[in-house]
Amino acid sequence: MELKPGECDAFLIGLWRRNWKKLAEPRLRFDDDVVREFYANAWAERQDRRQRKSMVRGKWISYSPQAIDDYLGSPFPIQEEECHYQRVSSKKKGFSNRKVAAALCIPGKGYQIAASGKETRILRGDMRTLSQV
Repeated sequence: MELKPGECDAFLIGLWRRNWKKLAEPRLRFDDDVVREFYANAWAERQDRRQRKSMVRGKWISYSPQAIDDYLGSPFPIQEEECHYQRVSSKKKGFSNRKVAAALCIPGKGYQIAASGKETRILRGDMRTLSQV
């Protein structure tokens, strides 16, 4: 499904305001072999899961949260604490997964349910177009 001109202007303005240009306009060309090599060699050190790196063409490439933030032009600071969504959802005070699903999902769709009965996540294909964007 394609977006029509003017359909998501507010979203696009938000991307530009946050300096997320690289997210909105990714490179159109990339080398398939380099991408495969990156994923085949990607790993996280056991001592510190935030220090992630991959060997590509004989060179170590970091894909830690800080390296990704630097590549994107530091659109937002790396936070060690929970984000607003995590704080609100963990408190459960006035928070409703049902309301979140109703706002984000196609009618009749919602969270996946784990074997334990806990709501886990919403699949992208179950979301409305604007929610996916």
